[in-house]
Amino acid sequence: MNEIEQINYAFGGGFSQLVGIDIVEWSLEYAKARIELTERHLNPIGILHGGVIASGLDMICGLAGNYCTVEGNIRTMVTVSLTTNFVGRAEGDVIWLEAHQVSGGRSLYTSNGTIKTDSGDLIATATGTFKWGKGSHLPEGVPAPQQWRQ
Repeated sequence: MNEIEQINYAFGGGFSQLVGIDIVEWSLEYAKARIELTERHLNPIGILHGGVIASGLDMICGLAGNYCTVEGNIRTMVTVSLTTNFVGRAEGDVIWLEAHQVSGGRSLYTSNGTIKTDSGDLIATATGTFKWGKGSHLPEGVPAPQQWRQ
C-alpha cells in the first residue's frame, strides 16, 4: 500500500467517508484532496452546503501539518481555530482542496487552505490553527498504535 492509499485508508471511514474526501497528494507541510459532489453535498436550495466546505477545509488544513516522515509512525492533532471565508459558488462535479502549513512550533501550527472548482475558480479560503499531539511537532512523529498498522 503506497502513502496515499494508506492515508485514504486511515481517513476512509467515519466522517471522512461521509464527506467523501479523496487525498491525492500529501507531503511535509502540504496536502491536496478532492471531493466528487453528489446530492448529499447540497443544501436545500441545491448548492454546495457550507458545512461540506468548512469540514473539508478543516480536514485539509489539519493534514497539511501532519505528514509523517517515518513509515509506521504517526502525527496527531486537534483543531483549535478555523476561520473560513466563503468567496465563490461551487459549480461542477468535483471540488479541489489544498493547504500549506505556514508556521509551527512545539505545540501549535497554522495552515492556509483553499477550495476551488475543477476549473480553478475559488470557492472558499481558510486559516486553521491546530494543536499537535505528544511528539507530533516532530516530522518523524511517534510510533503508531499496533492496531493502526497493517
